[in-house]
Amino acid sequence: MAKTRFINPLLQRTEEESAKPMAPAAVAPPMDTKPALAPAPPPSPDLAAAAGGPEASVKFTFYFAPEQLRRLDDLWLRAKLQHRARLNKSEFVRLALDRLMEEFDQDPKAVLEDLGRHRA
Repeated sequence: MAKTRFINPLLQRTEEESAKPMAPAAVAPPMDTKPALAPAPPPSPDLAAAAGGPEASVKFTFYFAPEQLRRLDDLWLRAKLQHRARLNKSEFVRLALDRLMEEFDQDPKAVLEDLGRHRA
């Protein structure tokens, strides 16, 4: 009797494990003989600022304490309801990070001391 195990359907194989592998294609598709165009260089931050638009955002993951996220939600909701600000939570976090980096440039020891106190 086979052992039953949980398989995530998103990661499940599409063929049976006992199925034989398919033979490779007899003829490879023709290669494109046209010269490839060089990709355009990314715009410099100066050009993005001159065009009036911010640099493209990049998605990244950080971990927060539940209390920090609750306070961020409260801050965002207050800004939206009381001040009619049309901001998203990422904008608040980016501002906080910018301020932290400026403060670190001014007085790195003080920032490192604060970080040490908040680690525990």
